[in-house]
Formats: sequence, structure tokens, C-alpha cells
Amino acid sequence: MKKKIFSIILAVALVASMMTVAMVSVSANTDANGRYVPSTTDTHKYYFYMPKNWENSFTKDTIAGIYWWDGTDAGASVDGSNEGAAQWPGVIAQYEGTYAEGSIYYINCPTDVGQIVWNNYVNGGTRELINPDDENSGYKYQLSEEQYFAAFQTCNIGSEYYDPGESDLYPDGLDEETGFDNMIFVCDVNKYSFNELSGKGQYGGEWYYYYGDGKYGVQPTLEEAVAAGEVMDTAYQPPFDMDSTPIEPSNPSDDQKTTTAPTTTAANTDSTKPTAGNPSGNASSSTNDTAKNNSTDNGTIQTGDASMAFIVLFSVVAAAGVAIFARKRIFG
Repeated sequence: MKKKIFSIILAVALVASMMTVAMVSVSANTDANGRYVPSTTDTHKYYFYMPKNWENSFTKDTIAGIYWWDGTDAGASVDGSNEGAAQWPGVIAQYEGTYAEGSIYYINCPTDVGQIVWNNYVNGGTRELINPDDENSGYKYQLSEEQYFAAFQTCNIGSEYYDPGESDLYPDGLDEETGFDNMIFVCDVNKYSFNELSGKGQYGGEWYYYYGDGKYGVQPTLEEAVAAGEVMDTAYQPPFDMDSTPIEPSNPSDDQKTTTAPTTTAANTDSTKPTAGNPSGNASSSTNDTAKNNSTDNGTIQTGDASMAFIVLFSVVAAAGVAIFARKRIFG
């Protein structure tokens, strides 16, 4: 009798452990602070130097977003693909530190991701002319004019490697195997274009080797950069007036626009301002509400409340079934 009762306990424990594994699997794409964690170990580490003038009343300390629409853990696209995945502005990156000219973030990004878009984790929504036939009719905004101009992003950034001759800084190209692994993307105010989808301004820039502590350059190691006298640290390079408002032309001409893949979608009309703790040396110091905001869609990869409820219900029913079956075996 004791052995049979013990068997019941083991069976119920097994079901409970399966339930726990299922719960972990559902929420495996973010950590306890809501920051992105890849679902694969095949990753490259990318850094981003977010300019301090990307911070405003809609942003929060230690928060930057990153979005991609193709590859592992891809976000949802405006064409309807990847339904249920992270919507724009994507997922929240890990926080490295704050320096004189901005903050540095990083992500362990799946290697099959070909392009990424960094942003300040503000969904600016879209806008359109009040009268499509009159360029002087003014604009109507999906969310608000203030929020529209508070959202900053890069252009679509190639995240694989450089072929020889593709970059002036790296004329011999970069190794196809390692690509931009452990490199940092820095915006360049001179590389400015318009997102065809939203009409929003977007910044280009360049990849640099990252040495840590806010230092970067075009040499593979810090020692080589020091020897060449080309360590970039206290001053944001390329030259960038961090105290000015980024140029944001209101009506770009057709020849200024660039064709881009889907990078912006606004799912609701609520504010997308995130809430988080104060800056620190690591992401774990933020509160558990790091990824949350005032809308129903916080931009992180969703765990899915309905899915979680189903898993719990299924597990409870399964456990009860096992217990009833075992009881019948014991008592007949």
C-alpha cells in the first residue's frame, strides 16, 4: 500500500515538474526584468551607443529597443507575418552603462538575423496629411505629434559582415564568420534618411570595435587603438551635437526617402512610455516592471496569459487524472 501511495506522489510530482518546464518555456524570451533573452545559443553580441538626445519625456533610463522582422525570434511585421511576436519598437536590450554622451546597450542576437533596427523604445505611431492632395494641409497623427517626434530609430542596419570595399572604415571587409560580433553601432548625424513606411527620420551610422567602458574604434584591440591614437570615448564619434534636437524635416521629398523593410507598426493608441528603475551597471537592478508601459502591448516578446492559463489548467487536470487512475488501481 505504501509503495502504491508513493507511486501516486511521484506521478503527481512528475506532472508538476512538466508544468514548471512548460511555464519556463513560454516565458523564455525575456528575463525577470523584461529584457530580451535569445531562444538560441547561436548568437552574436551587438552593442549600441544611444545618443542622449534620444531621451525625452517618453523614454526611461536604461531602456533601448531593438527590432528585427526576419530570423530567429523575429518581431511581428506590418504584413501580418510573425503574428503574436514582439511588435514595434521590438524587445528591450540589455543595459551596459551610461557615459558622457549617452548610454550603451547590447543584445545577444541570433546569427540568422540579417538586419536590425535600434530605437529609443518609443512607438511614435504614424501620421498622414489631412488632405492627401495638399502638402500644406497639415498632419493628423495616429498617437500624438509630441509622441511622433519623440520616437527615434536607426535605419535598417546590416548585422552580418562587410564585403571588401563595402565600408570605407574597413576596406578589406570583416570576417564573414564573426561579422560584427562584439562590435558597437554608433549613429552618424550626417547619415540621415526617411523611413518609407512611417515617414519618420532615421539615422545611419557605422560599426566599431568595442573595447568596453565606453571606448571604441576601428582597430580590433584597445592596444592597437591606443598606439594609433584613435580611441573614441569621452566624445561621441563621429562628431555629434548631443545637446541639440536631431534634425527632423517635416515633409521629405520623394528623392530623400529610402525604401526599407517593415520596421514600424502601431497596434494601439495608448502611450508606449516604459517604466524602469534608475540607471546602474547592470540590467538586473531595474525593477520587474522594466518592460511594462501604459499600453496593453509593451513591445516585448509576449508570454501569453491565455497560453499560460491553458498550461496550468491542463497540468492540473492531468495531475488529477493521474491521481484518480492510481487510486482506482489501489482500491479497485
